[in-house]
Amino acid sequence: MTHRSLWSALGVMASPLAGQQWNDSTSVALATRAIERRTIAVADSSLAGYSAKARGLITFRADVDLDEASSSRLLKADRVEVEVYWQRPDQSKQIIRAWQDTTLFPTGIWYHRDHLGIVTDDFGNAIRLGDGDEVRDVVHPFAPTGLVHYEYRLADTITVTLGSSRLVLVGLEVRPKDHRAPAVIGRLYLDRDRLQVVRSEFGFTPASYLDRELEDITVRLERALFEGRYWLPYRQVIEIRRRTTAVRLPIRTVIRGDWQIGDHEINPALPPIEWRGPSVAGMRRPVRAGPPLAFGPLVDSSLAATGRLDALRQEARAIARGRLLDGLPRFGLSVSRMSDVARFNRVEGLAVGGGISLRGAIGDELRIGVGYGFGDRRLSGRVKATGRLAGSTVTLRAERAVFDVGQSPAASPLVNSFLGQELGRDLGDYVRRDLLGLGIRTRLGPVATGSAELGWVRSEAAAVVARAAHGAFRPNSVPGDRGRLFGQVGLTFDGSRSVGEQRRGEFTFEAGTGSGGFARALATGDFSVGLTGGTLSARGVLGAAIGRLPPWRSMVIGGQGTLLGLPHRAYGGRRIALGSAEWLAVVPAPSLPLGPFGRTGWSLRIGPAVSAGWAAGAVEGAPWVPSAGVRVAVGGVVELFDRTVRLELGRGLGEGGHWGLAVDLPRLWWPLL
Repeated sequence: MTHRSLWSALGVMASPLAGQQWNDSTSVALATRAIERRTIAVADSSLAGYSAKARGLITFRADVDLDEASSSRLLKADRVEVEVYWQRPDQSKQIIRAWQDTTLFPTGIWYHRDHLGIVTDDFGNAIRLGDGDEVRDVVHPFAPTGLVHYEYRLADTITVTLGSSRLVLVGLEVRPKDHRAPAVIGRLYLDRDRLQVVRSEFGFTPASYLDRELEDITVRLERALFEGRYWLPYRQVIEIRRRTTAVRLPIRTVIRGDWQIGDHEINPALPPIEWRGPSVAGMRRPVRAGPPLAFGPLVDSSLAATGRLDALRQEARAIARGRLLDGLPRFGLSVSRMSDVARFNRVEGLAVGGGISLRGAIGDELRIGVGYGFGDRRLSGRVKATGRLAGSTVTLRAERAVFDVGQSPAASPLVNSFLGQELGRDLGDYVRRDLLGLGIRTRLGPVATGSAELGWVRSEAAAVVARAAHGAFRPNSVPGDRGRLFGQVGLTFDGSRSVGEQRRGEFTFEAGTGSGGFARALATGDFSVGLTGGTLSARGVLGAAIGRLPPWRSMVIGGQGTLLGLPHRAYGGRRIALGSAEWLAVVPAPSLPLGPFGRTGWSLRIGPAVSAGWAAGAVEGAPWVPSAGVRVAVGGVVELFDRTVRLELGRGLGEGGHWGLAVDLPRLWWPLL
């Protein structure tokens, strides 16, 4: 059996078509013919049926998106093998033959059955997703009633050369006549000679979403040509994004299915099949044991499709004339992170706050937040407006807040609040910061994101005013700095290519005016890979600065978060280097029920760890000093409950070394907390 996969072929050329008006005569005529041809194709007696095998990678992840950091955590991954059967006129049955689950975080999620299968008939005349709980009965643009509901506009042609033959694909953009109605917005490509749909790329209007917490759904379907006349499913990506609506947080959950379909047979002798009942049958639950399924190409294609899905969302919005296309409420309560609601530190005492979010008011979103510290009796505040410009995210922000000057936090805000309140061990070093900035962030490729910001910033010293239940706080002795202009650029790289693997790096360059000015560069990298029954992880930090560096922009190491078992934040200056490595073996452990959150895994991770750091170039006024050589700490790590709780035990070597213990959540979640 041979077929033509157009999207991986050589000799692809794109050219614009002349008709650029909505519902011009050419566009409407093409849509009319496509609707007629689609009806004929359903009744085509030469295609009695087909069978195929589909391999899918279904992932469930959490995306955290903040000004200071953006990250993604894979929570669950399922590899699925499905037998696909279709026969005239519109009967479809898919049977799950293999299903392997890898749960990386406690979760009680259970997928809709159609998430575990493919789209066999280009959705038919009425589009349904999530077994009808997410999207139901949305009219397909090429359904018999499509001309009643949609407007059409010619897009680009794509010419594909395969040997001596040539195929011409015509793009047709679609949008609803009434944007308040459930409908599709996007682009479909037609085989010009056969007028059949070859590729579909679209999202939906807000009215399409039945689940109030649905942010959006993005669909990308590809077909391949078989026997010179039948366009059948070949690749498929569907991504479903959700956010909470009670309080708007900078986190979303994402379900995504990446599928490859092969081994097609045209008009085969189908096995005995019970066509009635759910369209996706077979295994009801996954297995966690057994040989791994070979899905390397799926991981590669999933990574490559990430940037394309972002582009599709922007293209759909442009087609919709800039309208917001998600299904979320336009007004609601909002916080930037959980610690905005309540936190404790030694310069504010107990601080509480909250905010609101207005979507579609100024740009895409306007967030306003306020807070109050009961210890220092001061207000804090934040205003942030976000919009889109040529595929990039533009942000204008103004804030007055207490700011931890370390290049990375020593603990999560949750743990730091507990340690400060109960034990007098606040791990931060603070200034009061006023900031006004205009920034832009854009995706540079499947794995890279670039950012830039210009603005004004000022800081002032903050005195210790709080009291702990037990113990006494160390001084907070970071001096302030007068107002100055600043600019910074950043590059983030995330090239993780498989479950449990991490390849992430971030580089930031910052410069400021005033008193001769300064420049500061900081690079961080995280790497992890499976190795001999466990996971080898490494983290590195390099930083350097020149000019009249303000003390609050110097860099610091020591103690929890960097060198556990050495004096906390004792070493710092203009230059730092920090490296750590650990190897954690997977050890069987009891699985604990967590109610609606599912169960913990059947294993824990344990192993040795080592870290080494160096700091040089004293900064006048800073409370830390150069390290006078490389400082080393050794110890061990235990990660429990699907890596949601992390215990570290460390011993610093040399002068000032002692035993240290840290209990916290994984670092990935700290920006959200």
